[in-house]
Amino acid sequence: MYRSPRTASTGGASGFLMFIFLLWGALYVSGCADASSGTGLDLPTENDPLEMELAVNDDLSSLLVDDVVNTLGPDLTSAASLEIDAAQSLFASARASDRSGDPKGAIRHGAEARIALARALLAGGDRPLREYTGRTRQLRDRLASGATTDEFNRPNDVLSSLSSAVTAIESALARGDGLGAAQSAVRVNQEVDRDRAHRPERDRGPIAELWVRMAHEAVDIAGRLLEGTEPSDRQIHALESAGRMAESASEALAAGQVSRAFALSHRAVALSLMAVVLPEVTVEDAAAIEAFAQAELEAAWARDLSEFETKVLGRAQAIFEVGVERIRTGDLRGVNLVWRAGVAAAVIAN
Repeated sequence: MYRSPRTASTGGASGFLMFIFLLWGALYVSGCADASSGTGLDLPTENDPLEMELAVNDDLSSLLVDDVVNTLGPDLTSAASLEIDAAQSLFASARASDRSGDPKGAIRHGAEARIALARALLAGGDRPLREYTGRTRQLRDRLASGATTDEFNRPNDVLSSLSSAVTAIESALARGDGLGAAQSAVRVNQEVDRDRAHRPERDRGPIAELWVRMAHEAVDIAGRLLEGTEPSDRQIHALESAGRMAESASEALAAGQVSRAFALSHRAVALSLMAVVLPEVTVEDAAAIEAFAQAELEAAWARDLSEFETKVLGRAQAIFEVGVERIRTGDLRGVNLVWRAGVAAAVIAN
């Protein structure tokens, strides 16, 4: 979990410093309300169960904060750090409002916290925003294929939310509204995490363990595929972000935080692919990833498999075939499926 450099370096704050921090937070909230009215970002105030859960669920909020921090990576500027601190304070205020019987206040604070996280992404420069919104598009494309829905409780609802968010992101970017794009991406990613957390618990432990292994395997594979090339700064940052998320996933799993480990692992696998194919997927990229995945699948099938491994590998084979078919018809987004199939097979093969 992210801790501000200021709070991490001290065992506690003096009463005066705490007062200053809270006063600054109150001024920030006021500024958020003013700023949001000028950017078209409407703050929800209705007592909606979904909005309430997003605002006050500590697991969802901490995962969202850590996701933004990991995405920022080396671009975690002082300005971005201030926004992260503000977001954490606002999520804490949301929980306090909920406890005091003020649901509308809780929802408003939660929305303001997400705006602060969107501002944090912008404060890190162009790269974090492109990476974060690009990962949102990638998830939409993968889910739209219909081949990978096991991670979600209500995949059709998630796809609908992602499709609407991607449309909003692209529209915002087209008119130069980076804050609007970032806010849409932050909001939908938290909603996606919520749906993952609501998935029935059957097989969640073994699946989470598999995905954590896949996260580390994906980082290693991406690193090998980039060997001998001259990766761009964006590719390097994406791979570093993936590595941080894989480590965080391992820590979450060790702490018994299954849903958190699951979500972070999915992010790490997606970012590893981005590291390989940025700035966009080419025919050559697709061919190289298809060849890698085919080899891993063949190696995995040659092993003496357990029942669980057979089930996972059968699913990976099906996803691979759907992805290859999409690539053959000119839809290079199929590489998302081929990549995940290859990574899963690599874990079983090794």
